[in-house]
Amino acid sequence: MSAEVIGDAVDALHLKPMPKQAEFLAIPTSIKEGFFGGAAGPGKSWMLLMDPIFRRFHEHPRFHGIIFRETFPQLEESLVFESRKLYPHVGGQYNGQDHVWKFPSGAEIRFSYLAKDEQVYDHDTASYNYVAYDELTA
Repeated sequence: MSAEVIGDAVDALHLKPMPKQAEFLAIPTSIKEGFFGGAAGPGKSWMLLMDPIFRRFHEHPRFHGIIFRETFPQLEESLVFESRKLYPHVGGQYNGQDHVWKFPSGAEIRFSYLAKDEQVYDHDTASYNYVAYDELTA
């Protein structure tokens, strides 16, 4: 399968998805849900960070994405830490107070957490183009 992705930002980073990641990227954007499971190691979290970049969503001014984890410390240890290595290369600037990456186009990717079911209501009026959950466990 080939992904509908590769552009100059990705080329400049010399990043190439692993086979499972490429398979995930090959899911058309018209499909509303995609699951990427498995044990530690195949690059699931990295893929959640890079999916909007590979698909060039960060180049669209009205793009607003969010990536969830159960707690904010988990986000900082993994996704925020990793994003600091990747997003600046495509023009992203991180606002640590708001936990949001802003790109030159005006696009945003935000980090948040959902430790309790009722916290979903904190996002009731938000409009997101991309929603990702790192670690869906029962």
